[in-house]
Amino acid sequence: MKMRRADILAHLVELDNALSDHGACLLVDVKAAGGAALAFYWADRATEDIDVAYPKDLPADMLEAARRIAAKRKLSLTWINTSVAYLEKPPERMFSKNVYNGKRFRIYIPDKETLFAMKIRAGREKDLRDTVRLAKDIGATDSESIAMLLRRCYTERVAGLVEQENKGFIAIVLARLQPGGHK
Repeated sequence: MKMRRADILAHLVELDNALSDHGACLLVDVKAAGGAALAFYWADRATEDIDVAYPKDLPADMLEAARRIAAKRKLSLTWINTSVAYLEKPPERMFSKNVYNGKRFRIYIPDKETLFAMKIRAGREKDLRDTVRLAKDIGATDSESIAMLLRRCYTERVAGLVEQENKGFIAIVLARLQPGGHK
């Protein structure tokens, strides 16, 4: 089932309440990305899951409560998706926007520039529409501005590798930004 921003927030509140009701004694800072992060920026964006970038291993009671909610609400069992998690904690600056501040956990997402850099780094065809839309939102309309954003989000070495490995994807994004380019 696809979730929009209001759905995501309702499920997060339900998860937070379930953890509180079961006496969970935790406060976890969750770094989320992907479609769920975009849903907080764009009201028309929906997603099937919340991609947890960090921590990789959420507390077992949190995952169990999420599974119960999934069954109850007919969500994907992996609506809290940890399969994309970083092994190491990402820099705080990458996930600076707090979108949920609950009793047992908080959710932080990247700013649009960082989400754009992450989409460029992934270079996946399925992310093309989101990447072009982000580029328009942040004004990354030429190769110089894309290179600058990559260097702001990643080390010089990583940014250079991303530019080389994903130059075809970047070219498609730039072509779609041109008048008459595909959406």
